[in-house]
Amino acid sequence: MVLIVAAQELANAILYLKKVAVEHFSPRDSSHWLVLVALLLSVMFAVHQLYWRRRGYPPGPTPLPLLGNFLQINTESPHKTMLQWRRRYGPIFTIWIPGPVVVISDYESLKEALLKNARCFSGRPHKPMWSIFYGDDQKEGDGIILSEGERWSNNRELALAIFKAFDLSGDELEARVRVHVDYLEHHIYAEIGKKENAHMDLHIAIAYCVGNIIQDIVLGKSYPYGDPEFDGLKRLIDSTLHDAGSTSVLLANQFPCLATVLPVARRYITNGVLLRNRFMHLIDEHEEALSMDGEPRDFMEAYLREVRRNPGHAHIRRRSLCFVAADLWTGGMETTVTTMRWAIIYMIYHPSVQLRCQRELDKVFGPEPSAYSRKDETPFVMATIAEVQRISNVLPWAIPHRTMNDVFIDGYFIPKGTEIMPQYGCILHDPNLFPNPDQFLPERFLDTDGAYRPRVELKPFGFGARVQPVAIALCAFAPRASLSLLDSLVVARQQSIGDRPFKTVDDLSAYGKATTGALVCLQAESLARECAVITPPDEVVKAANELGAAYGIMNLVRSSLPLMAQGVVLLPADLLALHSLTADKVYNKKNPDDVVAVVKDLVQVASSHLAASRTVYPSIPRALCPALAAPASIVEYIIGNVKKVKYDLYDPRLQRRSPFLMWSLLYKHVLGRY
Repeated sequence: MVLIVAAQELANAILYLKKVAVEHFSPRDSSHWLVLVALLLSVMFAVHQLYWRRRGYPPGPTPLPLLGNFLQINTESPHKTMLQWRRRYGPIFTIWIPGPVVVISDYESLKEALLKNARCFSGRPHKPMWSIFYGDDQKEGDGIILSEGERWSNNRELALAIFKAFDLSGDELEARVRVHVDYLEHHIYAEIGKKENAHMDLHIAIAYCVGNIIQDIVLGKSYPYGDPEFDGLKRLIDSTLHDAGSTSVLLANQFPCLATVLPVARRYITNGVLLRNRFMHLIDEHEEALSMDGEPRDFMEAYLREVRRNPGHAHIRRRSLCFVAADLWTGGMETTVTTMRWAIIYMIYHPSVQLRCQRELDKVFGPEPSAYSRKDETPFVMATIAEVQRISNVLPWAIPHRTMNDVFIDGYFIPKGTEIMPQYGCILHDPNLFPNPDQFLPERFLDTDGAYRPRVELKPFGFGARVQPVAIALCAFAPRASLSLLDSLVVARQQSIGDRPFKTVDDLSAYGKATTGALVCLQAESLARECAVITPPDEVVKAANELGAAYGIMNLVRSSLPLMAQGVVLLPADLLALHSLTADKVYNKKNPDDVVAVVKDLVQVASSHLAASRTVYPSIPRALCPALAAPASIVEYIIGNVKKVKYDLYDPRLQRRSPFLMWSLLYKHVLGRY
């Protein structure tokens, strides 16, 4: 419809100009024709800007030529403008800043995009002004925040592995935080004492406290308050983050020739280079004193050890460490400091909330330091923290995503390479989710009994790990279940398997054991309690694990086709490499004979796990066998179905479910054949 209107407008304009030219313009006067050509070009430019370039995108506000919609946005509170546009155009719409950006502004659409279609929306836009951080030659970016693809997954996995080795959880992390919080408290008392009329700017003091916590872990050092090196680093970061959302930088991203003309864009480039050089200098200092013996002192030393162990690695290198360390420092620093500053402001303007929080802390901890492990005893404090995170909206401009494949969402076709802007502020201030969203009401996170009630919509820093619904179904049985089994299930289910394929068949088998295998064990444990058996025998655990591995493998085979429709290929990387395949080749249906060979290998491995589970059946008490029956029958059916379609992974008949499964289970139960 838009194209028809545009064509009609252009045709009418041309006819009108032709009429004017015939009636008034002299063929001998060249100036008249220059005016006519200028008018015609102006009409064509207007049609291109207002109609042609917007075709194919979701609807949205009409952009101004060159500037787009930036002048229409409330830059202080962009969510307010986005909520207005959402009411007019729906939860998914297109804005131009000045290039096209598809905005996703409600919780359900964001969940569909960033969780259900995680891989499709996992990219980062290739912005010219971002190249100062990772170089023009690196299409995947670098670090964690601005990277994508294999480099992102490598950097993220290595960072998580290092933190896991440090065991920065629970008491260890809290002890480190406590040291710096105590120092902040002493600093405040030293500055203002106990005078009732004393005042001070807490911004710098909080920045030092949070910055030293992060640097203690990442860089292995902390700075005394007022240190010029820290002050210089923070000024660079503040300036760079502030300029990143400026009109000048947005224009320079769209028109790179303006990068050296606009003063703010030039400052952004200069500070970005200085920031990169500052972190490279810190890496040089660590490398000079690097030791491969003993435990690493900090994250940077642990990473440098990996660089030395993997010379020439495409992703584990000093340059990547520079950006990873900068991401950890800036990402944690800015959001935490901003949240704490807002918390203080809201405490000042709502003294009744401050008093209630203080009374709850005094009641629970008394003169002792507070402990995060006892957070469940302070529901109002937790509710207040959640409300601060909601109302302060510390990420008014989320870092944009980029679609890695063509995808449909909410009825709209989004082509590969489209820039996506998640608008978390629209969710946090959605009146349908949080009534009276502009009011500070911690009580909205409490239930009728006064207990803290987390809200799944509260994602102030973006969407994190998945919470699988199977965990909810186990809640009723959890108090009586084996903690290790339940923990295995929850940990495995919370991992995002949609971002990248399994590395090996063993990883896929382990996933099946930790999920389906854990469920089978829980069911067997429930049956054991009903039959007065204290614990299931070891044979049940072995059979459950083997069945879980077989189920995990065959369920992946069955679900591969619908996953590929979302641009996701999870087949084990080691099998793909063995048959000279890649995820892209499988997705694009290249080398179908090799794909058949991969499926045959997976069926063979699953069959061996199934056979191994059956070898221990004679040793299992008959009363516990029903827990094993369903997964075994499902695996058998899928294997038979795969063989019927001749191991064709792309055959839609793989999605068929057995209409006789229930009758088959009943028959086996009556005859006692499991």
